[in-house]
Amino acid sequence: MEKADEIKPDYQIPADEMLLESQTKLNLFKEDEALFIEKVPDLKPPFAADWQDAINLGKQAIKDDDFLDVQQEMTDAVETYMTEGRNGLQTLYFYVERAFPGNKVVDGFFGHDRYEKARKSPLLMFDLLVKAYKAANDPKYHSKLIEKGLKPENIEALNTTSGTLYQKYQERDKYISDRIYVTQERIRLFNKVWAFAVSVSEASKIVFQDNYAKLQQYLLYDSKKTENGEEPVPNTPIETQ
Repeated sequence: MEKADEIKPDYQIPADEMLLESQTKLNLFKEDEALFIEKVPDLKPPFAADWQDAINLGKQAIKDDDFLDVQQEMTDAVETYMTEGRNGLQTLYFYVERAFPGNKVVDGFFGHDRYEKARKSPLLMFDLLVKAYKAANDPKYHSKLIEKGLKPENIEALNTTSGTLYQKYQERDKYISDRIYVTQERIRLFNKVWAFAVSVSEASKIVFQDNYAKLQQYLLYDSKKTENGEEPVPNTPIETQ
């Protein structure tokens, strides 16, 4: 079920093609503007200027591919700190085992049993890094770990990594949420562009009622394939009397 307030495209061709076709129709309209205004006064200035403004804004709109590129960069950044987190925890657990061999209670205190799930989840990794950092600084364990070879900077890295990982994850999460809003606004803008083209296409059926060639120029095409793989036939203009 679609969301009640979800905006859907009014056009059935790729957005870039739609913008190009709309620009083509606008250029034609400018040549025939006087003829249109004579029969359809609503198309008087600033109709053409508003149409061009809408097309220009459409060309500047952020496309899905652009969003996905940035989102991938953000995902890569999250994965970088996930890797740092995994490496840091593996280092810590190595020294925990050397300092407290076979001690399941201590192992649990450091969250070792949570590692397999956390290694795949940024939020679980964040929680585990925080827990491990606190455990490594606990007076009961800290000096023994240092004695066995764990360096203070290894411990601090757990804290630094957890903070940066959480920040990068939050940035990506917000970006994805913003993308939904921006996508809806982009579709709203594209629908406005398409509405101009549809308005002129419909008006052309009256303005050029007896001019078949002109009617063909103002037809709007759908580049989607039909179910049998053939190109659909353009919309048929109204018959002349």
